[in-house]
Amino acid sequence: MKLRRLLIVLLSFLLIGAGLYFGSVAWLESSGGRQAIEKQLSAAAGMPVHLAGTFDLSLLPFPRAEGTELVVTDAAGIDLARSRAFSVDLALKPLLRRQFLVDRLELEWLTLGAPGGTRMALPSVAISGFEPGSETGLAVDLGWLGAVEGTFTWRSERAE
Repeated sequence: MKLRRLLIVLLSFLLIGAGLYFGSVAWLESSGGRQAIEKQLSAAAGMPVHLAGTFDLSLLPFPRAEGTELVVTDAAGIDLARSRAFSVDLALKPLLRRQFLVDRLELEWLTLGAPGGTRMALPSVAISGFEPGSETGLAVDLGWLGAVEGTFTWRSERAE
């Protein structure tokens, strides 16, 4: 009898936890997660960023959005950079206020350059820190050439 009651209590907690998890993911996605992340990345890049492919938001083990096809375009809509896959680590505290703050962006197979022009592909690029005026970490995998790491500072205005 006691074992049965214990199993029912444990199962109830498990179902409540699963319901809260899936409910909170749906709640965050309904608050425009994709658009909020696009807006923050566009502001940091100084040009339009589109999350064109699939988009999946998860909270465990830490808040993260993943998907396919991140595209950076110029004002005329011409592709300047395209990534086959992306993952975005999100800050936890702002999520509780339904705000999306990017902590880290990872891009896989990033192709730089406009179609028809000179292009370059990088196996992976990771960017951490998206506050204008503060140092941002950058790690670039150059394939067989090795990896490069460094920092740069976002500027609020676009350089011409």
